[in-house]
Amino acid sequence: MHPALLRVMAVPLIALPSLIAAGCGSNSTEPAATSQSQTTSDESSPTTATGDVEGFDCPTETAVTVSSTNGAYPDGLDWSTVYAVADRPLAGLGGDGRAVVVYIGTSERPLSELTDPKTELNPDEAFLKLTFTDGARSADSGNYSTAANPSDPNTVDLSIRVTGRTTVQLSQPTGEAQLVNNTNAVCGTFTLADQWTEASGAFLADIST
Repeated sequence: MHPALLRVMAVPLIALPSLIAAGCGSNSTEPAATSQSQTTSDESSPTTATGDVEGFDCPTETAVTVSSTNGAYPDGLDWSTVYAVADRPLAGLGGDGRAVVVYIGTSERPLSELTDPKTELNPDEAFLKLTFTDGARSADSGNYSTAANPSDPNTVDLSIRVTGRTTVQLSQPTGEAQLVNNTNAVCGTFTLADQWTEASGAFLADIST
């Protein structure tokens, strides 16, 4: 059964901390000479993801800003309307730990297509893939940051699927994220970047079952 996806409508984007990007490359494609930035800010339905992480209140809408000069990142992507869904796959780092993976897309697709590397995206489609892991343990509510080793505790990673089967990977990214992980939904915020690509925002997503 295809999961219900959250469709979210425009509201102002919440402020997130700025960061200094560092890295030595992404996606093996040379960076393009120009950049683009898109912002989405959307109103969501009521959610079951409530709680707080060290004073962090769960957001009530999904909103993202994406800016990239990576040559693989195409011009003209519109993030003004987004759809969010989340999954808890096995973390793959040993043991029985589960990751939390949040997909934030410009088009509404079932989770089976978002997780399939063979899925072909149209030129106007893209989605962010946020992966929260905690070594071999299950990722839970808390503060996360980037790390060179995904087996480190409370690690977050970001990639961007774009036209066709292309994935823009962040190289040596910096940044942080917060996650509230409840039974049927997750929410949080993130600010992640490398030398050429930045993405930040807030998310609210039902867990696909």
